[in-house]
Amino acid sequence: KQWYQRRVRGVYLPFISDWLAVFGDNLLVVSLEDYSRYPIPNLLRIYSFLHVSTPDQDSLKEFVENSKRKNERPKSEQSKGDMLRETRRLLEEFYSPYNVELARLLNDTRFLYKY
Repeated sequence: KQWYQRRVRGVYLPFISDWLAVFGDNLLVVSLEDYSRYPIPNLLRIYSFLHVSTPDQDSLKEFVENSKRKNERPKSEQSKGDMLRETRRLLEEFYSPYNVELARLLNDTRFLYKY
């Protein structure tokens, strides 16, 4: 049961589909991977989407640096190593159809996760 609940948490399609039905163009979806790779451009995109003023570059950089420390994998977890290949394959196989449909729904191939 716990395994099922954990896997389903990563299926974003039904939630985003419902939110789009309600909010339409008033919904901005940003993947964690994109945000993690390019935090400042994504923050600028979010501020622009929300039509709010943008903080200065120094404040943005400080925010990003502080956020990285809070979201890092703990050292005790890092020592466990990478995910097993077979586990990754099983997860990719499970999530692939949902991610294909999500990419279609959002018209954005960035959601076709390539691991």
